[in-house]
Amino acid sequence: MTPGRLALGLAAVLASAAEARVGGEKDGLRYAIVARTPAQMAAFYEARGFPPAAIRELSRACFFTVTLVNEGRGRVWLELDRWRLRKADGTPVARISRNDWHARWEELRLPAPQRSTFGWTLLPETRDLHPAEPVGGNLTVVPTPDTFTLTARLATGEAKKGRDIVFQVPGLSCEGSER
Repeated sequence: MTPGRLALGLAAVLASAAEARVGGEKDGLRYAIVARTPAQMAAFYEARGFPPAAIRELSRACFFTVTLVNEGRGRVWLELDRWRLRKADGTPVARISRNDWHARWEELRLPAPQRSTFGWTLLPETRDLHPAEPVGGNLTVVPTPDTFTLTARLATGEAKKGRDIVFQVPGLSCEGSER
């Protein structure tokens, strides 16, 4: 490959990665979501010693890296069970939970160090965020050929009795994941 083609290829990859990032701010909560390709995820986990069977399993999932920052004055509650993923026709897109992954790693007998690594890369299932506190990690879903919308709903207040923060991210897709 010539240096010119390599540069063009790199520029195309960087441009597509930039297009895959979405974000915004809603009621004092800043958010960003970056779609990840199976190749990105495979490289990350291969570098951490994951065996080929685990890499194959990971390539069957759709990954989004999510970052949330509480820029408000009160508590915000992340509870992934309150998030919804839906296609344009309203059909749900299934999220792959931490427990789902745990069961799969049990079947594959994934070693404890790799399980631990994988666990800290996932977005927490539940978590409270105090003012100025960030949280981040991967949200995983069952791949679909269709685009879909994420509707995130987060409770607020000390006892989750404040007004919910709700934001939507339309047009998400699982490019390149095995289906």
